Amino acid sequence: MNNQVSPAAPSQQSTHIAERVPPHAWFGVSAVFHYLGPSFAVLLFPAVGVLGVAWFRIASAALIFAPFTKPWRTFALASSRERLLLLSLGACLAVMNSAFYLALDRLPIALVAAIEFVGTIGIALWGLRTGRNWLAFALTVFGVALLIDVPWLIGMGGAENGLPIRLASSGHL
Repeated sequence: MNNQVSPAAPSQQSTHIAERVPPHAWFGVSAVFHYLGPSFAVLLFPAVGVLGVAWFRIASAALIFAPFTKPWRTFALASSRERLLLLSLGACLAVMNSAFYLALDRLPIALVAAIEFVGTIGIALWGLRTGRNWLAFALTVFGVALLIDVPWLIGMGGAENGLPIRLASSGHL
């Protein structure tokens, strides 16, 4: 954007705390809230409807984060083209959240969560370089298979039926 207002610098104390917490702890906290939100949201479906829950999520996030981020400053200084891009991004995020909650209404939460990560896993697959990367990818696929209950992939109902067992016995794993 042309004349961006620089965001307020974080306080020394918040920066110090953020640096002391290990990255995997941030990831763990994020993952917990990533799944707790939808888990509680589905309980609201009968009361306000699926799209009502999506609207509630968008509106509550705006009310919580706007006082800290002050998006009206950026919007006021943006050109008309940049404003159109910002509004388009907002509309895209609203449609994305609505689609997510509509999927939660129709499918099990584990399957919806797994589908949500298909793009991320695809990008990771494209960037595989080392044996460690391949191991992480295999563990991710196994974890997703556990989440969405794919018996033929994880070997349930007899170890001879599982894909990892078949790959290992054929020498490909």
